[in-house]
Amino acid sequence: MAIRILEGKKINECDAPAAVLYDSCTGLALPVMFTSAEEADDFIAVVGDPRRLTDAQLVEALNDFRCNPPKSRDE
Repeated sequence: MAIRILEGKKINECDAPAAVLYDSCTGLALPVMFTSAEEADDFIAVVGDPRRLTDAQLVEALNDFRCNPPKSRDE
């Protein structure tokens, strides 16, 4: 799979941490933003390959993921 997680900071939001999913085959970032690389990794574990989803489906899947998060890795 060619999905990578890029981490950075939201410059206009007090340098809050952020992460995006990046398709290294096309060179494009997917249109959703995560609060951390761990959240992005957990999202991929739930939805599988996010490139198979339309933009609208991707946003809906992220909303569902955040409303019903998987159990913590520590549990």
